[in-house]
Amino acid sequence: MLSDLKNIFTNVLSQEQLIGMVAVVALIAGWVIARIGSKSKSSNPDANIELHRQIRALEADLRVAQKSMQDASERLNSEQKELEEARASLFETQSWLKKKEEEVVHVKDDLRNECSKTKKLRRELTNRAETSIRAEAQLKQAETELSIAQVGSEAVVDEVRRLEAERKELTGKLRALEENLLDPDELLGSKS
Repeated sequence: MLSDLKNIFTNVLSQEQLIGMVAVVALIAGWVIARIGSKSKSSNPDANIELHRQIRALEADLRVAQKSMQDASERLNSEQKELEEARASLFETQSWLKKKEEEVVHVKDDLRNECSKTKKLRRELTNRAETSIRAEAQLKQAETELSIAQVGSEAVVDEVRRLEAERKELTGKLRALEENLLDPDELLGSKS
């Protein structure tokens, strides 16, 4: 019984509390033994009655102490059950937290990958936009050069037409002059 009590109390009570309880029990047992020994030596009948009364009082105290110890043992068992339940709950909570931490790590990895993909796409879109802007600028420059060339060619065509009209006019005037001018043979024949 003492070894069972020792096992129960060493699991729950600290060594200092256990030593204190053992010291109190030893003190009470020593006092009881001393009182019984000193009373048994006296042969006085009143002393024997007093001794029996003290023995009954000590037995009552012993029963109270045993009851207190039994109550403490029951509380200890109850608290041990609660402790085991709390440990199980703690284990479940730690498992849940570990799973959540793994999920967080996975989500962080996914986020990091998505961010790198987004950066890559952003760079690609920036490059495409830059290329598109350059192509548009080159197209505008080519359009400007083409319109300048077109205006220049229209001016050249207009100048060619003007010169051709002028040539026709001059050619017409030259023929008219030639017709108006007399032939030299005609001039010689009219003098003769």
